[in-house]
Amino acid sequence: FTPRPDAVKVALTLEYRLKQRNPLTPLLDGLFVRREIAASLRRTLARFARERRGDMELEAEASR
Repeated sequence: FTPRPDAVKVALTLEYRLKQRNPLTPLLDGLFVRREIAASLRRTLARFARERRGDMELEAEASR
């Protein structure tokens, strides 16, 4: 993989800690919480990508 000169690489991480724990916490965290957090991060990165593509299109139009 050779990045394009105008390529942008973004890494997004999120750390969280559950306030209340009980015997079901690991199961609920694995099945629901982590899945939703991962989906949220994917949506955020997809939105960043769309915004970047839009910025690049505007820059290309402005340079014409």
